[in-house]
Amino acid sequence: MKTKVSAETIARVLDGLREELLPSPPRPHLEAEVLPFPPRLNDQELSRRQMVIDAVWERNLAAKRELEAEAARSCHVGFGDPDWRLR
Repeated sequence: MKTKVSAETIARVLDGLREELLPSPPRPHLEAEVLPFPPRLNDQELSRRQMVIDAVWERNLAAKRELEAEAARSCHVGFGDPDWRLR
């Protein structure tokens, strides 16, 4: 038993199929904004930035030492641990 499909339904399906198969229009290219080159820093500003970097580095090293000490205290401390000898 064939079902009857109206020409209107066929046209609607074909229009939808045509829209899906057609490539989407290209997006417009945006113009790039050219920024000026940053000015050279003086010795005082360079020293200040280096001190900030060094302070952050020292804090990271201290935090790493604290984590390693905590791991040494709490992980695999007993003879009954299966991987106790791996340290």
